[in-house]
Amino acid sequence: MAGADLRDGQAAYDRGDYTTAFAEFTRAAEQGNLGAQYRLGQMYRKGLGVVRNDDLALYWIRSSAEQGFSVAEVSLGTMYYQGDGVARDYVQAYIWFDVAAKQTIDPRKRAETRKYRDQVALLMTSSQIAEARGRSRELALKLTGPHCDVG
Repeated sequence: MAGADLRDGQAAYDRGDYTTAFAEFTRAAEQGNLGAQYRLGQMYRKGLGVVRNDDLALYWIRSSAEQGFSVAEVSLGTMYYQGDGVARDYVQAYIWFDVAAKQTIDPRKRAETRKYRDQVALLMTSSQIAEARGRSRELALKLTGPHCDVG
């Protein structure tokens, strides 16, 4: 059922019907659909069909990322890198870019995500990089890859 809600939500989103998209994504997200969780977070992040809410954006995007949805992992890395809706945190950005790079199957996406990670590393101290690498390894071990590259 969550898959149908996700498809209906995406169709509504694509035609600019953000109210319907929000309702469908919410239903699917609450049923555990990782793609819907990510999309719902993006709607909160951008204020589409709902008042912008950084806390709920972070909640839903993080929820999807913590379950191994690589698109959400990259988004979370970007949020931390840019300080978009969260406090800027290069260690967190590095962690999420690194985890996403390890999980993605597509070689181009993997290379692009590694590039993001390496750009963040240029802004970090060696001790921050060491901390981020260790935490990234721990997080990657917790995550499984069945949801990788699911857009």
